[in-house]
Amino acid sequence: MSRINANRQYLLATAKQLEKGIQFTPQQMEFWATILKRIAEGESAEVALNLKRKAGEKKVDEDKRKRISFVLHLVASHYNPIVDRRLSPEKQPQKLTLEESILKVLPVVATIMGDEHKYEFEQIRDWWYDNDKKHMQSRLRNRFDADNPFA
Repeated sequence: MSRINANRQYLLATAKQLEKGIQFTPQQMEFWATILKRIAEGESAEVALNLKRKAGEKKVDEDKRKRISFVLHLVASHYNPIVDRRLSPEKQPQKLTLEESILKVLPVVATIMGDEHKYEFEQIRDWWYDNDKKHMQSRLRNRFDADNPFA
C-alpha cells in the first residue's frame, strides 16, 4: 500500500472510531490538534494529511516500491527472525547475518520484481541501507505501513 493509501486507510479507521464513539488516545488527540491547526492556518488539507504526492513521486513507482518492500521483508525475516518460545531451540529459525540473508533471498528477487533484470547483491544491500526505505526493514507489517506489500 502506498503512503497515500495508508494515510487514507488511517483516516477511514479514525472515522469509524469516531462513529463508534471510541475515545481518542492522547497521541491521537495531539496528532489531530496539530493537523487541524495546520489546516486552520491555511495549509491545504491534502498536504496536512499527507495525501498529496511529493515532487518526483509517481503512481507508477508505487508497485515497484511494494515489490522492493517485499524483498526487504524477506531479508528482515532471515536477518531478525521471530522467535517462538513455544518451540525448542533446535526448531527456532536460524538468525543469519545481513549478507547471508540477502544471499538467501537473491535467487527469487527477479521473480518478485517481475522483470528480466538481473539483481545483484549490491543492489539489495543498497535498498536495505537507503534512508527512504528504512521503514521496509521490519519483518512485521501492519495495514497502515507505507509500501505494505500485503495490502
